[in-house]
Amino acid sequence: IVHLLGHGKFDAAAPLVPVWFFLVLTHSFNLPYTQFILYLKQNRLLSLWSVAVSLLSIALVCMLTKLFGMWGAAWAGIIGSLGLGLVRFYLARRFGYLYGFEKRFLLAGCVIAFVYCMTLSISLSFIAKIALGVFSLFMLGMVARRVWAFQAIGSPA
Repeated sequence: IVHLLGHGKFDAAAPLVPVWFFLVLTHSFNLPYTQFILYLKQNRLLSLWSVAVSLLSIALVCMLTKLFGMWGAAWAGIIGSLGLGLVRFYLARRFGYLYGFEKRFLLAGCVIAFVYCMTLSISLSFIAKIALGVFSLFMLGMVARRVWAFQAIGSPA
C-alpha cells in the first residue's frame, strides 16, 4: 500500500507503519489526562512538565537513531510519548483524577501489539494476515462499542 501511495519513494519506511500506529495509540493514551489537567487550569504546570519530558525524548531519539537508525527513532518516539502520558497520568492523579488507566484502551493496545508480534515472528500468508487483521478490528470494535454505549448513556444522576 505504501508503494502504491508513495509511487515507490517511501518503500524503505513501509515496515514502520505499524510502529507509527503505536505512536498514534500512545498519543491517544495521553488525552484524558491532558484534558483533566487543562480543565483544572494547570496550563503552566502541564507546559513545564511537557517541555521537560519532550527534551528527554529528543535526547532519546538522538541516541537511538545513532544506534538503530530509523527503527530507533520510531521506537524512541513511542517511548517518549508513553513517558509523557505517564507524567500526565501522575499529574492528573495528583490533582484528584479518580480513574486509573483505561482498561479497555489497554486491552485494545495489547491486542494490537499481539497481532503485530504475530505478524513479525510467524511467516503467515497474506490471507492469514488479512484474517488476523479483521479479527483484531472486530475485537477493537467490540471494545469501542462498549465505551461508546457508556458515553451515550452518560453518568447516572
